Amino acid sequence: MKTKLTVTIETEVLSQAKVFAKANGKSLSSLIESFLTSLIEQEEAVKENIPLTTLVKSLRGALQVENPVAFDYKATIEEELEDQYLE
Repeated sequence: MKTKLTVTIETEVLSQAKVFAKANGKSLSSLIESFLTSLIEQEEAVKENIPLTTLVKSLRGALQVENPVAFDYKATIEEELEDQYLE
């Protein structure tokens, strides 16, 4: 079941996130959902001390990062934009 959520985000972060989502063929909602899902999966795996299988890792969505908390979204967006517009 899907539900709507209101989130307050800095304007610049939102602008960059929209660009990132579009560059990756995702909606902003699916990008956020994928990120939150990966956080939850990672936390559960740590709690249970179970390594994630290759299949589970492949299903994590667009943001496949080793440490989501330390993920540098600004650098990633910058790289994506450079790849898209400077090549």
